Amino acid sequence: MMPSSILDAAASSPNPVLYALDACDGVGQGLVLVLLLLFVLALSLAIEKALALGQARRQAAHMLARCRQTRWPLELAPHLAELSGPLLPVYKAGMDTVVTILRLDDRDFELCARQRTLPRPLTDTEMASVRNAMEQAAGIQTAFLERRLTLLGVIVTTSPLLGLFGTAWGILVAFCAVADKGHATLSALVPGISGALLATLAGLTVAIPAAAAYNLLVRQVQLIGTDLAAFMDDLLDGLRRTEEN
Repeated sequence: MMPSSILDAAASSPNPVLYALDACDGVGQGLVLVLLLLFVLALSLAIEKALALGQARRQAAHMLARCRQTRWPLELAPHLAELSGPLLPVYKAGMDTVVTILRLDDRDFELCARQRTLPRPLTDTEMASVRNAMEQAAGIQTAFLERRLTLLGVIVTTSPLLGLFGTAWGILVAFCAVADKGHATLSALVPGISGALLATLAGLTVAIPAAAAYNLLVRQVQLIGTDLAAFMDDLLDGLRRTEEN
């Protein structure tokens, strides 16, 4: 059990955050408010991107598994309505290029899908064209997945700097207050210093969780990029095979 005197002192002592906020001048309070808004923005961005990237990764894993279950890439075409996610535009870009190169109509395409073969093997140059088309589509999908991550990264880098600015400003205000009084006392120095430290605390409160969220989200984008690369390799390997029924 803690002595009652200690509990009474703790109960009567002011909240340190509120005390420091009250000790700040208008600049310091404005910076704390800006950092609070950045915290809310970073939290909303992190939650939104985590949900979106989680869904995209599940969709990519599902389509990659479907691709590896088939013996021929064109067999996926009749099931595109059942599929979604970042791998789908990559598949469409590759197959559209194949159709354009071989000048296939819908009937020819369906026949190739059933027979698991192409009218003729693709040359290396044509395979390179298919790869380029898929890589362009993959780049567009990656850029879409990274959308608004840049803003989260800006919050990670700028919030500690704003906190540092607030700290420097608070210390400057504290020393000016001491200079006005003509002598250094705790009552003159402590309010300004506490306000300065509050800015640092606010900046770190924003930056630390935002940095953790940013790194985790970037890792999710990288994993989806790995699935995109594996998917393209599987499709190209499948197109190189000409299997008989």
